[in-house]
Amino acid sequence: MTSKIVSFLLFIMMLLPSISYSAEHGIQVTVGGMPITESDIKARSKLIIASSGMPNNKSSYNLVKERVMDILIDEQLIKKEAQRLEIEVDDEEIDQAFLALADRNNIPRDKLASFLKSKEIDVTELKNQIKHQLMWSKILASQIQPNITVVDKEIAESRAGIERAARSAAETAELKLAEIVLLYHKESDVQKNKVFAEKLLGQIKKGVSFGSLAKEFSQAQTAQSYGEIGWVASNQIQPDISRKLMRLQVGDIELMPLPDGVRIFKLLDKKVISSEDQELDEDEIRRMIIDKKIDVAVKSYFRKLRKNVHIQIYK
Repeated sequence: MTSKIVSFLLFIMMLLPSISYSAEHGIQVTVGGMPITESDIKARSKLIIASSGMPNNKSSYNLVKERVMDILIDEQLIKKEAQRLEIEVDDEEIDQAFLALADRNNIPRDKLASFLKSKEIDVTELKNQIKHQLMWSKILASQIQPNITVVDKEIAESRAGIERAARSAAETAELKLAEIVLLYHKESDVQKNKVFAEKLLGQIKKGVSFGSLAKEFSQAQTAQSYGEIGWVASNQIQPDISRKLMRLQVGDIELMPLPDGVRIFKLLDKKVISSEDQELDEDEIRRMIIDKKIDVAVKSYFRKLRKNVHIQIYK
């Protein structure tokens, strides 16, 4: 037996323990050595299906499971980053956030557990999800938001752009919008996100709540408000996007592939106003600039986290 064959066999033998271990324990992914199992994916998929109001069937599970894997990978990255930064989330914080769900959904706090049980929502998995959301909120508050600044020149440039757009139209509109944002982290995400966005669009057309899907899947800061952006003047939006949104009727939904990802917009309300009557609120302009900068910074932050941790996916 030649030395090359011996070396190859030894290499295979070294791999076998890790491969057999992952198969035996249902490990689908490891993130920096931390496992994500098939059971983890099933538990979170069931939670998302129940929370979003999607039909509890195999079709819904197949739709969400790959996305759930990405979500759980991000949560492991968040957990590792929180440990590095010595950020902790205690049980009291989790319990408070858990009870806030009752308030948000107009459910008596003492009835929340029974309500979740009736919806087949696993309380333990829900609290696990909440814990990672709180970790991320603290990372965002300590590592990203303090570095976001807006100078007077940026506000002036945005104001000038809005005024130029206003002068080019006899009238404009204020649009109340909601969004679901699926960002591209790598080249392979482009087609995957388009396909997933189309599947979400299909669920929305079948009656699944836009807001609940935004809460579970959107990667923008607006996910915390169930995708709602609020009121935006049409001339404050990128012209090609604005033209498409202006054609929508209230309640309509539009899927738009953009350079940084895919967005699904829903028009919640619309009112036409005279361009002369439009007030340019400096605080609104500042908020709009800050939101854009935060979304860019979050995307960059996660890209660095993924780059610095070995992620192994087992097929």
